[in-house]
Amino acid sequence: MRKAFQKFIGFLTAEHSRKFLVAVSFCLTFGVLMIAFAARQFAPFGNKGLIAMDAYSQYFPMLKTMREALHSGSGFEYSFFGACGFDLWVQNAYYTNSPLWIPVYLVPESWMVSVVDLTVAFRMSLASAFCTLWLTREKEKNNLMRVLFGLCYGLCAWALAFMNQFMWTDAYMLLPLVALGIRRIAKGKSPVMYALCLGLTLWSNFYVGFMVCIFSAMWFGLYLFGENRIGKGKLFLRFLVGSLLAGGLASAVLIPTYIGLQQTVASTLGFEGKLELYNGIGAILAKLLPVSETSLVYEAPNVYCGLLCLPLGAVCLFSKKIPLSKKLIYSSLLVFMVLSFDLNLLDYIWHGFHYPNQLPGRQSFIFCFMLVTAADLGAKELENGLFFDRVKDIKLPLKKIMITSVGIVLAAELAVNTFWTVGTQVWGCDLVNYGAFDSAMEKVLDKYSPGYRDFFRCETLTPGNHNVGQRYSFNGVTYYSSTMTQNTYRFFRSVKMPVYAKNVSFEYVPDPVCNALFGVRYVFDLDSSKEKIDSLSLYGLREAESIGNITVYENKWALPLGFVCCEEVLTYDPSAAASRTDALNGLLISTGATDKKLYSRMAERNVLDTVGFDSAFEALFENSVNITSFTPTKIKGELKSDKNGVLLFSIPQSSGWKLSIDGKRVETKTAWGYFLAADISGGDHSICLEYSTPGLKAGTVISVISAAILIVFGTNKKIKAHFN
Repeated sequence: MRKAFQKFIGFLTAEHSRKFLVAVSFCLTFGVLMIAFAARQFAPFGNKGLIAMDAYSQYFPMLKTMREALHSGSGFEYSFFGACGFDLWVQNAYYTNSPLWIPVYLVPESWMVSVVDLTVAFRMSLASAFCTLWLTREKEKNNLMRVLFGLCYGLCAWALAFMNQFMWTDAYMLLPLVALGIRRIAKGKSPVMYALCLGLTLWSNFYVGFMVCIFSAMWFGLYLFGENRIGKGKLFLRFLVGSLLAGGLASAVLIPTYIGLQQTVASTLGFEGKLELYNGIGAILAKLLPVSETSLVYEAPNVYCGLLCLPLGAVCLFSKKIPLSKKLIYSSLLVFMVLSFDLNLLDYIWHGFHYPNQLPGRQSFIFCFMLVTAADLGAKELENGLFFDRVKDIKLPLKKIMITSVGIVLAAELAVNTFWTVGTQVWGCDLVNYGAFDSAMEKVLDKYSPGYRDFFRCETLTPGNHNVGQRYSFNGVTYYSSTMTQNTYRFFRSVKMPVYAKNVSFEYVPDPVCNALFGVRYVFDLDSSKEKIDSLSLYGLREAESIGNITVYENKWALPLGFVCCEEVLTYDPSAAASRTDALNGLLISTGATDKKLYSRMAERNVLDTVGFDSAFEALFENSVNITSFTPTKIKGELKSDKNGVLLFSIPQSSGWKLSIDGKRVETKTAWGYFLAADISGGDHSICLEYSTPGLKAGTVISVISAAILIVFGTNKKIKAHFN
């Protein structure tokens, strides 16, 4: 027994290869998470999943949109699954660009939730492994303590708290590799690794990638001013080249996204001009304790990464091996990070010059990484002499036992914190309820889906199904995305659609005018929800049939994608209307199809002038576009119009859309402050609409050039010799 114990202690404190330690780090993290998932009955172990919170109505439906785009071959630039149309490329830049989502797109649809859960665990395990790789060095003694500190990062509170916000986790996973790339630059080596890792981070998620860019500049300062082994000029030039190449690699995403973000409400919001503190340093430090409730609203950020990390990090201050300049810079950076959590101006900058809507301290994984790195340095100092060499009476076996004991306690603490957090703090989705309509919806859409020469939209009868079009892959109106344009938000608010999340969402409520103008041909009643809806909303809808637990209603007045109106649609502003009734009356009157207020307020309920309504839409149908072929980025049709006017499309206006009439490019205009329109004369016309994401072509060229330069950097012997 004693010999077995000694062998066990010897194994835990012995030197091991980097590859072995990295593999152990990955396996331990993945094993702990699988046990936690099984206990919580997360898929694939049960009927719950991580697609909760915003993942329920945003991220998972968006993954399904990407899957549909891949399988249908419709492309990744544009989608009609929400908002009457949106730039899919820009949405992907925030939500679905990670290469690790590829298995989710390839597996059968029924497996998607399980693969999402496993991918989240896989990312966290890779984060541990990459952090262990960062902490180990080829010429140093590497024992299993490096693995434990890798776990401290991989299982930190940020990762556990944001398990439902899984679109951000690539940056946290890749951060140690970015730091490793910077260290290679500082050693006089090529910037290829740094450029590749930072470029991949920016490609996967530009938002958190921006935070990693700030970290990179800060981390580079450690080597430039505190541990500079080559000339400052050469060091700075290599870092600059690597940073530019990283941005160049991701330009195909960054340039279109920058253009797209200029159209959002967030782009119009700035710093309030008054400095304020949020929670106080004490509240932030309290979050370093294990089994702390996760912060998901506006509390102090999630910074726990092992209880021993703070005191071990402080040990570095007493090391004679670490230069004073590096101690000062490192300490200053940690203090700066803590201040960034509490000072509103710094918080505003870290979050892309925008205040986050709940989910505070989204950059706290960077603080955890820095603190874990400091703790590992402190542990090495204790192992290699700062403590043990000064205490003469401690013998080597006792030293190993003490190190092993500390490691076991830290490992147990991390495991317990993970089990507790996943079991009580991480949100879980009941997959049975979530998929209650999946089977029936599949049958409905098999029967009621547009063909190659057709286009129409569908919607559900009651609001609350955020991104329902993306979830079930049908052309829809309801939309919820942080990349939503301000024109989208303002238009649908002007017609009084309810909002779930301010500035980035709206929920479509069926209405006879909107159903007709937006081309909503089918409305799906999920589980008899029509009882909660005013009967006016059902006007014009004919019950087609019930399939499973879904009743299908058909709208006889769903207009085609384009129709001819009078010029007033270019000047009418529905946001000036005092009520929803006035706004809808205004939309219809501005088309020139009627001069009557078809809605009137009587006995506190809407009453519709049905005769006038029917005749108005008959007039619009007479001068509408007949679609001859349709893809999300290229639409062709024919128009026979008996009058001059404005050709209005129920497609959001964007510089990405190019309109040709009879083979000639024409200038487009904006109707109602939102929709695409153009002047047109009476007669027979051929119509062609083509979409290209603004900035994508230029960004792609830059990305290709940057990739070519990196290949040369990595393969040309003369260049490699110059850097090495």
